[in-house]
Amino acid sequence: MSLILRANLRQKCRIYFGDTKNLRYSYPCVNYNKNYVKRAVHNDHKYSQENISEIYRGILKSKVRNLKIFSLGTTACTIAIQPFFITNCSTLDNIIGIVGSIIFTMTSIFLTLLLHLITRRYVTFIYYDSERDKYLATTYSLFVRENKIEFTPADVVPPKINAMITTCIIKGKPLLFDENYFNDYNHYQKIMGFDKPIDYKLSDPNLNNVTIKKDFSEKTK
Repeated sequence: MSLILRANLRQKCRIYFGDTKNLRYSYPCVNYNKNYVKRAVHNDHKYSQENISEIYRGILKSKVRNLKIFSLGTTACTIAIQPFFITNCSTLDNIIGIVGSIIFTMTSIFLTLLLHLITRRYVTFIYYDSERDKYLATTYSLFVRENKIEFTPADVVPPKINAMITTCIIKGKPLLFDENYFNDYNHYQKIMGFDKPIDYKLSDPNLNNVTIKKDFSEKTK
């Protein structure tokens, strides 16, 4: 009986190992098909995004991001050690140390907020959607998250003369970007409205009346 079982087991092993020889040739084919599917999905994803292109990248993007992270980390550490420092100073009746700690913490928070007020208008990326003819600008929030602003050239307002650190105002938000870092300068001209004809305000009836009255008064003299 044992001989029969051994012979049967040997036969099954021979069949199994004989079939696995074919797997060496079928396995690469399976891998190839998987890679083909992955490439096909990836290409399909790119095809769905082909209408959106990057036209601007801020040169100070990484520096602004690292500076904001450093400022937030410093402020968080200062606030975290504040209770421990005040407790030790109070046990030693060190009033100057307590006041100094509070002033240092408030200064750290103030500098972080001031840095955010300055850098929140810096544009990191601008994308163009050719299908909808719209632009998408990204900036950094207080906690270094991306804020996205979708706009058209009609939403862009030129800044006033006394506006500082502002290239234009989009939907009421002042933004800053550099014209030299556009991939296509035509997009910068389109966003800023430089491709439109210059309005000399000749259609203003009040201005025309003033000019006519001035010319008439000079002729009558």
